[in-house]
Amino acid sequence: MGFAPAADSSLAGGVNTLVFLNLTWREWEPQEGEFDWTGINQTYHLDQWKAQGKRVVLRFVCDLPGDTAHSDIPDWLYDKTGDGSYYDISYGQGYAPDYSNPIFIAAHRQALLALSQYLNQDGFLAYVQLGSLGHWGEWHVKSDAGLPSMPSEAICRQYLAAYQEAFPEALLLTRRPYAFAAESGCGVYNDMTGILQDTQTWLDWINQGGTDDQAVGGLAYQAQPDIWESAPVGGEFGSSIAMTELLGEDLQQTLQLIAASHMTFIGPKYPTGRTEDGGTAAADTVLKQLGYRYGVSQAALSRSFWRDKLSVKLTLENYGAAPIYQAWSFCLYLLDAQGQVVERQDTGLDLTLLSPGQQQTVSLSFQTSAAEIKAKNLRVAVGIEDPVSGQPAVQLDMQTESQGRRYYLN
Repeated sequence: MGFAPAADSSLAGGVNTLVFLNLTWREWEPQEGEFDWTGINQTYHLDQWKAQGKRVVLRFVCDLPGDTAHSDIPDWLYDKTGDGSYYDISYGQGYAPDYSNPIFIAAHRQALLALSQYLNQDGFLAYVQLGSLGHWGEWHVKSDAGLPSMPSEAICRQYLAAYQEAFPEALLLTRRPYAFAAESGCGVYNDMTGILQDTQTWLDWINQGGTDDQAVGGLAYQAQPDIWESAPVGGEFGSSIAMTELLGEDLQQTLQLIAASHMTFIGPKYPTGRTEDGGTAAADTVLKQLGYRYGVSQAALSRSFWRDKLSVKLTLENYGAAPIYQAWSFCLYLLDAQGQVVERQDTGLDLTLLSPGQQQTVSLSFQTSAAEIKAKNLRVAVGIEDPVSGQPAVQLDMQTESQGRRYYLN
């Protein structure tokens, strides 16, 4: 959770746990069936981020409007299809493919499957924003400028199916709350975060439903006011208003819109200049509105002299804006003076069900005898473990001494 800087930015090397990979098809598959992993890795430093334990947010893109005439699909694919349109419009210049072309659809599926072979390893890929269609991968096309329309729901379902096949473990998000995507449990993302009118319209779609009339035959929106309880919400700040304004005179409005959205991550455009980097407190304030924030609010340790056991009863609360969406384990530990684990117990709490403002209580007893715990001066700690590394990896919202990401209770 948190901010997701662009993977090719120097900012991606900070304390963030996410990086954003905005990848064009032209970069990925310059020759048919030949995927440029070496070039992608050099440009976006993915091996480096993986080694640092960061996770990726992916958006695969076929049309990025720019300052010059260009195409974001490979030349070989253009030669096989070529039924789209080059454009020079208010968005910029680029090429809009015909997304309903069956050759295009089949090649797109193969490109995603190839990309998944690396990104699926070791839980590296956390979130996938369904891009592919429309300008910036945002599922809209300026068809009133003579460009091919967004395809029908039947075609859009094929694109969703390709993403599901390629990235079965990642959490998928769509730009709007499409009814057919809701059937698959997709989350949503808002690329106009902080922009009042655009975000209010987006929230209206989520809360009330509606129809996207840009696509052939229309695409229904499904009202999902509590979508954030089971699926992630992401996005990035909009560009139509200066960040200094969104984080300055409009800061409270910005925070209210983010809170109403229950967002888990923001990137690649996000507030920079956090206080730890010498900046202002505004970025820190935005960050505190994002995702889960778990902490132990109450803890009681008691010794049974009859059984010679130490029991722990604790209450875990979520002070954040959303739950975690994958099964990470909340654990109890006995640590020695060097911080080494003497005993570990998985509490069995399901953090995905711990929504904002809610709490769960659990009681456990250690196998290590109470006498040994006292004699060796062992200490009790808690942590939330990354299932890939098996190590605690979540900063808990607790004012207490810690050892890495293990937080002491005594």
